[in-house]
Amino acid sequence: MSAGLDPLFRKVAEEGSFENPEICRRLLEIRANLVAKQFDFFHLPTLREAVKEHFDEYYRGELNRIDSASVPAEKFSFQTRGLFGFASSNIEEVRSRRMDFIESHFWGFTRNKEWVEICFVEYASFFGDFGLRKIPQSASLTETTLKQICAWTPKMTTEIWQAFTELTISWYERAKEREERALSVYIQRELEDAVVSFSSRKENRH
Repeated sequence: MSAGLDPLFRKVAEEGSFENPEICRRLLEIRANLVAKQFDFFHLPTLREAVKEHFDEYYRGELNRIDSASVPAEKFSFQTRGLFGFASSNIEEVRSRRMDFIESHFWGFTRNKEWVEICFVEYASFFGDFGLRKIPQSASLTETTLKQICAWTPKMTTEIWQAFTELTISWYERAKEREERALSVYIQRELEDAVVSFSSRKENRH
């Protein structure tokens, strides 16, 4: 059940202060804590699942090597589950060259309600009409804070807010689909039980 809006939301509605960075971050913390309460009841992707689309399909196997060789295993790994999103890349700096190394940054909010920064060092190569190929070389996973993540780019708060919105929508749609399937089975079972019960009563009368 909903516990109602936090007073801060009412303040935003009254004052129109959503553009205030500090208030935006506080609202995002409220949303993150709300969604995190449901983490144990819904599917969350692993970091590997979340970032693999970022890389060319041919080179995704490199993630296996990075996971075992480069990522510290104390707290986070590519098997860490949570909500993850792409933040930024310095690819524009090397578009005029044929190849170079770049960094791509991702943010994450884990099942344990920890904020994490993921930085990939990638070998970027441009192949004419084939476009960009990004080959992961190494990765670092570092615990951070929402405040630090929001400082990465001016749009970071909005992008994370939208990611939580899309996550909850996907949960609702999957739950609704499961409910419809369960209801279909339930109705079918009711019909079958009615037929069997009616047949049994007929046999008992003979």
